[in-house]
Amino acid sequence: MLMAKLKVRATFQIVNFSNPSQANDWGALDSNLAIQRAEQLSSLLVSALCFGTTDPHTQEPLKNFDSDEVLSSDDGMATFYLELPDNPILSGLSLHDCLRTLRMGYQGRDARYRIGEADFFKALSSHLAGLVEARLKHVSQWLTANTERFGEKGEITVLIRTFDSYSKELRASESIIARLLTDAFTPVNSLINMKLKFPSVISRLYRCHSL
Repeated sequence: MLMAKLKVRATFQIVNFSNPSQANDWGALDSNLAIQRAEQLSSLLVSALCFGTTDPHTQEPLKNFDSDEVLSSDDGMATFYLELPDNPILSGLSLHDCLRTLRMGYQGRDARYRIGEADFFKALSSHLAGLVEARLKHVSQWLTANTERFGEKGEITVLIRTFDSYSKELRASESIIARLLTDAFTPVNSLINMKLKFPSVISRLYRCHSL
């Protein structure tokens, strides 16, 4: 009885980058992946900045999408406000809600009635600045982890510029938010009274896409 032997030969195609056609194919693939990644990150950027998560409902942490590694941070659960009414992520989120969350998250809030307003404002400003910088560092690390392999592609550059723009706005608003919160620690602490006392500040706050 004869035994039939089957020989299976696997043929692997080796990409020859000296071949312009093959090199162009890989370049197009890389560009498409970069576009998809930029679109993915762009759709999640506002949530990452405002909530420190890619999904505020499930609290999904910021990750490296390629390795699934969770990126550690110390920015806590602070909620920041961006005036983007067409963004569904921010549906139902108001400036007043963010102010209340930041106020309740400040452990030094009880000192408002024991120290002068200037000292309280300085301490609160420092606290808020720390929160903002921690959040921006966290989001920056998240963007870097998910884009560095694509280099300086046009879509990635646009994404980083958008992040830089939001970063400047958040940093510029720190003292304004601290002033609003300082006033909010007084017995008259409704948003209506803050608007009456600081009308120009509130207007600037909204114009700057601030906290």
